[in-house]
Amino acid sequence: MENRNFLKDLTRYRVKLEKDGKSVVDLPGILCLPGLLAAPRLSVASVIAAPLLGYSVRLENPDGRTVDAEAAVKKTAETIMETAADTARTIKEEISKTWESITADDPESGEPEADSAPMEETDTAKEPVKQEESEIPTIQVDPDDSAEE
Repeated sequence: MENRNFLKDLTRYRVKLEKDGKSVVDLPGILCLPGLLAAPRLSVASVIAAPLLGYSVRLENPDGRTVDAEAAVKKTAETIMETAADTARTIKEEISKTWESITADDPESGEPEADSAPMEETDTAKEPVKQEESEIPTIQVDPDDSAEE
């Protein structure tokens, strides 16, 4: 019996697609159910993309109460962005703590001590070594040397 009530309630709900205050699509919820079941990802993507294209998607019940899908999508997007920012901040803090603990244990990672002797500067610029032409191997290919059978 619950299935009958669910289907009966679903026929009462209306899915409305509006643009600039004008109704573009007004369907009973029962007609939207097969599309939702057949292609759930496409249905969700459509509800998310509609506000980007200037449409508003509303779910309306017989009592006049409406659920604005655009507001729900925006709220969900804000929640996701806040969660991602908090997670990134936490990861950054953990990496900083780990880096500090690693560098604190490594005596070579810090500043050089004041009493250590300065390193001698060396002349690293050297002239390029020139090779004689006879030392450079070459391969000569003549077009007439092709293999003919």
